[in-house]
Amino acid sequence: MKEDRPCRPLAVVGAGAAGLSAALWAARLGWMPAVFEAADRPGGQLQAVHQPIIDYLGLPVRDGPELIRHFLAHLRQAGVSIALGVPIAGILPRTEPRPHFLLVPGRKTGPPDAGAPASTDRKNGGASVLCARAVILATGTRPRRLGVPGEALIAESAWSSTSRNAERFRGRAVVIVGGGDRAVEGALNVAPHAAVVTLLVRGAALKARSALRQKLPSHRNIRIFYRTVIRRIEASGGSGPRYRLLLAASDAPPSEAGAGKTVESLPPVLIADDVLLRIGMEPVLPPIWTEASEPGRAQAEDVFWAADEAMPEKTVPEGIWIAGDAALPASERSVAAAVGSGMQAAKRAVLWLEAQEILSEADAPEAGG
Repeated sequence: MKEDRPCRPLAVVGAGAAGLSAALWAARLGWMPAVFEAADRPGGQLQAVHQPIIDYLGLPVRDGPELIRHFLAHLRQAGVSIALGVPIAGILPRTEPRPHFLLVPGRKTGPPDAGAPASTDRKNGGASVLCARAVILATGTRPRRLGVPGEALIAESAWSSTSRNAERFRGRAVVIVGGGDRAVEGALNVAPHAAVVTLLVRGAALKARSALRQKLPSHRNIRIFYRTVIRRIEASGGSGPRYRLLLAASDAPPSEAGAGKTVESLPPVLIADDVLLRIGMEPVLPPIWTEASEPGRAQAEDVFWAADEAMPEKTVPEGIWIAGDAALPASERSVAAAVGSGMQAAKRAVLWLEAQEILSEADAPEAGG
């Protein structure tokens, strides 16, 4: 492997709200980080927020991109730069000559061959392995998938924005899978335009906030099927609706809180023009590799993650911290929480670096291979 030298004291992987916050705090504390972002632009999920953000204290903005611009202006003042288009395929801990981590760029799905460079991405300008003494992972989350046959048919539109693109659903039969805030909010956004909106809820009741649930009765074209799952998605064929959804009853226990159609009245097949998934998010974390017994190879090591729960610190190798949505319970994820989480990770990393008596970037020795 070719390594970039010298070894940096701290690397921040991800340039969403948490990563940018971690980078700013680390810089302010005297440890200028190397920041890597897989996408072509920073901001993470804020890039997809197309409605006003009114609850970020002291800085109400019209949408996510505007808030990102404020964040980036602050980082420029602190002298922080971001390497864009640099996905991290995995992390390889090393112990010689002193503990450090190799961050392997690329889009490989498996461990790299230790005797060859990782796959080259034109955006990152090469396949050099990056070196850091400590790492903050602020890699965020991604939409959770159904995991059923035929899901690939809806892959391109399953997570379309309902606030920005609501007009495109005019006159269409729209199915939204989920019963939380994002599902109900999506149904309310689409209902004024769609012919019919169907919410498929796995549980026996909606989990969305009361303020959102109370708006549903005013839209007569919204219907809800509780205790329902999709078991297969098929193309309908012809010039009519695009999808046939084969439904089944879920194993959720009955609840008096449920309303709308019951399991007994559930149709076996539902026809839809659009299928939107709003079933939650799951963390995105690069694999952490260990040296295998076979020379020249690396072996994937499982990274424990309990869905919708913060990652216990004891499961993370010493010298690595998780920040932002990837480390927060689903109920606590927000811009403010991500910013605070980034700050905490940066402070912990800096304290650890200082305790390890690692030299500052200007005095750091070259890392061995």
